[in-house]
Amino acid sequence: NRSTADLNHGERETLDEWYEKFKFVKGYPVVGKVSAPPQYEALSLDDLADVQRDLLANPPPHRVHPPLLVGLDGVVYDVGYGGFANYGPDGPYHRFCGRDASRALAKMSFDPADLDDPQT
Repeated sequence: NRSTADLNHGERETLDEWYEKFKFVKGYPVVGKVSAPPQYEALSLDDLADVQRDLLANPPPHRVHPPLLVGLDGVVYDVGYGGFANYGPDGPYHRFCGRDASRALAKMSFDPADLDDPQT
């Protein structure tokens, strides 16, 4: 369930805090938008997972760490800049990469029901 429409007030505030952290505190670059189905040049949820898998397998040569893509409220962030320890394959938040993690982050949940996984 990737919908954030039914989040309670506290969960919505938590999601807004994550948005502020991604955009302003950490300054992660925005690299796309999530749309389902794609309406313009955007990453669908399936594309997001596929692109993340490809980036981990074949990181760009100019990067110290591969890009790590996290969807947050429809915007895709590259959290690999300074976030590899947390979002990389061995990091505590690695499950959020390659998907829209809005609901899971808002609820501070690792429950599979809160994680959008287009591959299941």
